[in-house]
Amino acid sequence: MERINDFTHYTTEMRKSLIDKIFFMDKMDNEVKSIVDYGCADGVLIDFLSNIFPEINFIGFDISDEMIRAAEKRCEGKENTVFLTDFDFFTCDCSKSSVNLSSLIHEVYSYGTKESINSFWNVINNAGFRYITVRDMCLDQSAHRPALKEDILKVRRFCNAGQIEQFESYHGSLADNYNLIHFLMKYRYQSN
Repeated sequence: MERINDFTHYTTEMRKSLIDKIFFMDKMDNEVKSIVDYGCADGVLIDFLSNIFPEINFIGFDISDEMIRAAEKRCEGKENTVFLTDFDFFTCDCSKSSVNLSSLIHEVYSYGTKESINSFWNVINNAGFRYITVRDMCLDQSAHRPALKEDILKVRRFCNAGQIEQFESYHGSLADNYNLIHFLMKYRYQSN
């Protein structure tokens, strides 16, 4: 994964959607004893949920050592939390666990290799999790169509021209609806 340049900005922006990210909690049965937050970042979701559900064990996984250190610091002293950077050390009864994939799948595909993507899906699909919860946005090929001119004009008027130019040089024109949506998903994370 690419290095996060502004850690504070990144984690602050990610916290803004915290309420949306807990959508799954009332959908699970009482058999769930552990929740794995795969791509836990700085642990804010685990910190929040571990206060409300102290009877559940929370396991945070992230490939970033910096994120894991922040998560451990955030949840220091909480006996129902543990954080890992190497999923090979993951142990729990998956039949009584849920794995949470929040704002993660698009990153697996954006930054991963074919091998790491296959490894990710192998873990998710074959571990035997009782629940797999997904909150993400991935665009399929049907999103490739002309973008509305009004939308393009708004983006060009309100967003940084240099940022748009850099994005278009790498991904293609905002006139393609797919690229416009892709840009809107990322532009707030300009420093990263």
